[in-house]
Amino acid sequence: MSGPRSVAARIRRRSTLPISANDEELWIGDTDITAVRSVLAEIGADGSFALEKLAASETISLLARVQDLNGAIAAVQARALVHLEHVVKEDSLRREDTPKQAVKIARSETSKALKQSKSCVGQSMSSSRRLVLSMPGMLTALAQGRILATSAHKVGRTMGPATPAQRTQVDEILAAHLPYLDGCGPEELAGEAAKVLHGLDPRGAADRHRTAKRDRSITVRRGEHGMCTVTAHLPALDGARIRKGLSVAAEKARAHGDRRGHQQIMADLFADALIGRGEGIDPSTLEIAVIITDRSLLAPEHADAATIEGYGPVPYEHIRQ
Repeated sequence: MSGPRSVAARIRRRSTLPISANDEELWIGDTDITAVRSVLAEIGADGSFALEKLAASETISLLARVQDLNGAIAAVQARALVHLEHVVKEDSLRREDTPKQAVKIARSETSKALKQSKSCVGQSMSSSRRLVLSMPGMLTALAQGRILATSAHKVGRTMGPATPAQRTQVDEILAAHLPYLDGCGPEELAGEAAKVLHGLDPRGAADRHRTAKRDRSITVRRGEHGMCTVTAHLPALDGARIRKGLSVAAEKARAHGDRRGHQQIMADLFADALIGRGEGIDPSTLEIAVIITDRSLLAPEHADAATIEGYGPVPYEHIRQ
């Protein structure tokens, strides 16, 4: 458990290296970061004879070290985002702007600095705030290159509904289990975080599922070359049934000689079912594997997360319903 002593220890460990930053230069201690960036930019843009002569093992080491560098930069960026949000809000409030205006200004300034949309910046700020203030284990793992930035921020977003104390508990458990989670992608790591949070607060997980269910939606986004992406935000069990039904129907079509690819058939069947074209699929034949403990069924106050085949952990309440 984190307490005042662990927080104080983290404060004592804070770096005392001076930082000098302006439009032209970035120095941290005696290291000219701008010069390092210029060297890397030159190699990336123009190539390098030395790079082309590296053996496979050396190239792998180069990639690993660059990835480590990305993690360290992402961790510094997370802290800088939280600090920028804080100082911009303070400046705005001194000018007697409303808190809402202060947040808007902070996002606008960050959007310019990172060259990202305000919506994307808002998500990054929120997840960074949770990582910096409540999840030091995940932030340290990111800084040390043990997890990817996408994984750290995915976990941060997953922890959005949790309290700061719950985030710290989840962080400590995840940090302790990281050696066993090596190779997990962002979705898998976020799923582990959700599972741990569920175990800490089963009733809260059920409430969050009921709240999230109200945000059911469909979006259609323009794609490239005359295509589009249809996204349905649905309860997990419905999504698993849709995927299973389309997959089973595609396998049957392939077995009967259909020369289209498996995914192509699934996409065509999806469109056929929704716009009334063709025969569609038979939902009555679908069976979805679900794992749920007897404790979740009989003692909800001590419930574990359930698991849906091909999807992952979900709140126990979703399956109980």
